[in-house]
Amino acid sequence: MSAIGITVSDDKKAQFDEKLIANYKTISQYEKQSDKITSLTAQLKTATDGLKAFEGVDVSDLKAQIIKLQDNLREIESCTICRGKLLK
Repeated sequence: MSAIGITVSDDKKAQFDEKLIANYKTISQYEKQSDKITSLTAQLKTATDGLKAFEGVDVSDLKAQIIKLQDNLREIESCTICRGKLLK
């Protein structure tokens, strides 16, 4: 470091080296983290865009409709079986 004009006193050198080693990342480590961030950002955008399709949708109403349709289906099936008819 002295080659570029930075000097660290002897009493601080061990502490400086410890901090440097703890925080130092190689180029490949940096690129790996950068790629991971890029991937996660893309995943977040995809998820956010997907959720926008459900804005304004009343989930409770959809659940009620599903229950009603399931009840209707059971009723139709039981009536068909009682009359000896098959649904095709």
